[in-house]
Amino acid sequence: MISLKILLKKLMNHPAPIIVFVGKPDSGKTDCALWFAEMGLEWELLDMCASNTPVSDNRFLKLTSLRALEVWLSMFKRKKKLFILDEADEKLTNLHVISKLSKEFRVPMGFQIRKFHAKLFLIYHRLKDVPEFYLDKNVTLAVVKKLGKKTALIKSDLLFPLIRQTVLKITNIPRTRIPFNTFGVGMFSLENKKEEEMLRLWHNTIILERSGFEDDQIKAILKDVLFQN
Repeated sequence: MISLKILLKKLMNHPAPIIVFVGKPDSGKTDCALWFAEMGLEWELLDMCASNTPVSDNRFLKLTSLRALEVWLSMFKRKKKLFILDEADEKLTNLHVISKLSKEFRVPMGFQIRKFHAKLFLIYHRLKDVPEFYLDKNVTLAVVKKLGKKTALIKSDLLFPLIRQTVLKITNIPRTRIPFNTFGVGMFSLENKKEEEMLRLWHNTIILERSGFEDDQIKAILKDVLFQN
């Protein structure tokens, strides 16, 4: 039996950036995605994570818009990053028209996110609701189907060299130790100006700290920047 560490390392180091999670309501999709992220952080396969759903962990950032996600990706280009988009079917799918958010999300997330050393977990309820684009092997390296709270099927061509088949059943999946709001609503829109502004201020703070400025100096500098804007 292949170890989870070997499998996760294989997935995280592959150029294709997306892993799709599917399953019925209350099957533990979000919990499983966070468990993958937790193990990725523990085994140093990831440096930092973000999600559109509320997570109580200082290694996670809450991002609720595509523009803010793009800013975050560009801020830490050399860091190994993961973004988890919960309820992707609701946020990106419209049965009547292809929304502007859905159109713009596909291009950077599908082909460019890997240039930022990042991975993307998309969480859907049903596999048939996942756009064909996200099932293309050039951008999606695995599909994780939750069969229940502790059981899942992982389908990926990367499995074949390891176990001579492309589907692996994993059981006794533990609950993630990352606290999150099970009933929290994962918002995601095209833009959130306030969120983008806070990200840039945070980035400026990090740069000033690395340059040796004291807290009072940083506050004064950022105050001037805000006043000028």
